[in-house]
This record gives sequence, structure tokens and C-alpha cells, in this order.
Amino acid sequence: MPVIGLVHVGDIAHADRYTYLPLIGVFVALIWGIADLTTSFPRLRYAFIGTSVVVVLAFAVTTGRDLSYWRDAITISEHSIAVTGSNPLMERALGETLYADSRVDEAVAHLTRSVQEQPTDVALYDLGTIKLQQNAVGEAVSYFQQALKYPGEPRVSAQVYNNLAVIEMQRGMLADAEEHFKQSLALDPDSSRHHVAYGWLLMKQSRYPEAAIQFETAVSKSPDAMAYFYLGSVLEQEHQLDKATDAYRKTLTLAPGLQQAQLRLNAIAPAQHEFAGPRQGTK
Repeated sequence: MPVIGLVHVGDIAHADRYTYLPLIGVFVALIWGIADLTTSFPRLRYAFIGTSVVVVLAFAVTTGRDLSYWRDAITISEHSIAVTGSNPLMERALGETLYADSRVDEAVAHLTRSVQEQPTDVALYDLGTIKLQQNAVGEAVSYFQQALKYPGEPRVSAQVYNNLAVIEMQRGMLADAEEHFKQSLALDPDSSRHHVAYGWLLMKQSRYPEAAIQFETAVSKSPDAMAYFYLGSVLEQEHQLDKATDAYRKTLTLAPGLQQAQLRLNAIAPAQHEFAGPRQGTK
């Protein structure tokens, strides 16, 4: 999921484009019907031709006007609001588009209007995310907590729980953070990022076997350099040096410039030889 939510297909299920294919048969039947009619009544042919020219010209004028609204997502949303009046879906869509265009203050204004008209988990999550990026942590927490009162998509709720957990972890509220991490993973068990975040909490509490499970799950979902690096770290703490070495090497494969991984490889190499002991046949 992107940091800021997107307008989902379910929100615009009645858009005009969903009628394009079903109407092909209707238009084919109409054209064939007119052709048969003009064959039976030749005098109607010129009337149909004249009417068609007028219709095509009218469509050309309308298309030229509409193209000015379809330059980008911002002009589309602004035109929609101007025609239909403010509505929560388009206010949210415009807010998200403005945010993507780095027009943050305008984005917040439209997202706030969307929430005022109809609170949704996505719009509240968007506002919380913006406030978090602005280091307004208290406001971000408030928006995230409100978002949980309007559950919609499980993945959105999962991200909200994950964000709350990260904030709580930074504040030292480890028990609350762990509970929210578990709720996040229950809603979105396939999220590699959420497994990494929970594993990081467990690692900081020296719960290395549990942390290793989270990091292993994360890399099985989506190979990631930092997930492999953290996995190597907890395996090293557990003195599983061969596995730690493999994890660090996979880290460097994905992120060759990550010097910490190379440093840890260099550090554990002598220990590996020490634990390996003398080879058979040596005196």
C-alpha cells in the first residue's frame, strides 16, 4: 500500500468507462438498423447523413471542452467538485492527488473536508500519515485512533495498527506496541514490512528466537535487504554463525553498499573458524 491511500475501483464502480464494452453490441445493432432502414427508404439517407454531421460536430466541440478538464487527476477532481458540489469521495481523491504533487496544505484542507462530510478509515489514515511525516505525532495518533472507528479495508486497518505500534515503541510503551503489531499482522499477515517492524521490537527486547521467526517470515514474503540484515543480527546473537553469514550475504546481494553487513561478516569470520575446530587428519 502506498503511504497515502488511493481511490479504489470499488469507489467508482459506476464510472462511464465500465459501459464501453457492453454498449458495443447496442451500437452495432443501431448502425445495422439504420442501414436497413435507408435501404428500404432511400430518401431518409440524406437526412441521416446531415444529422450525423451535426452530431459529430457537437461531439467534437464537447470533446474539446472536456479535454481541458482531463489534463490530470487534479483538474478532473476539481471539475467534478465544481459540477456536483463537494462530496467526500472526490474531496479525498483530490486531497491525495494534491499530496502526491507536494501541495500538502491544500491536501490537508480537502482531506479534512472529506472527513467532515463522511469519516472513513482511508481519509483519516491519510491525514494521520501526513501529520506523522510533519512530526505532529499527537495529531497523527488522534487521526489513527479515529480511523479504527470506521473499519473498511483490512489492509488499511493493519497499517493503522502498525503505525500506532511504531509510535508506541518509540515512546517506550512496549506492551501496547506489541499488541498493536499482533493486530496488524492478524489483519494483513502477508505484509513483509509489518513482520519486520514486529521483529525489530522483539529483537530490542532480546527475544531473539521470536524475532528470527518474524524476519524469516518477512523475507519469505518479500526478500528485503534490511530484513535479511536483522535476521543475521539475531542469528548471530544466537551463535548460529553459519545461518547469520548466509543472511548477511543475502543482505549484500540485495544492497551491496550496506557496509554494516560487510562489517558483521568480517567480524564473525574468525569466530566461525574457531567454532569449526581442527579438521580431521590434523595433528
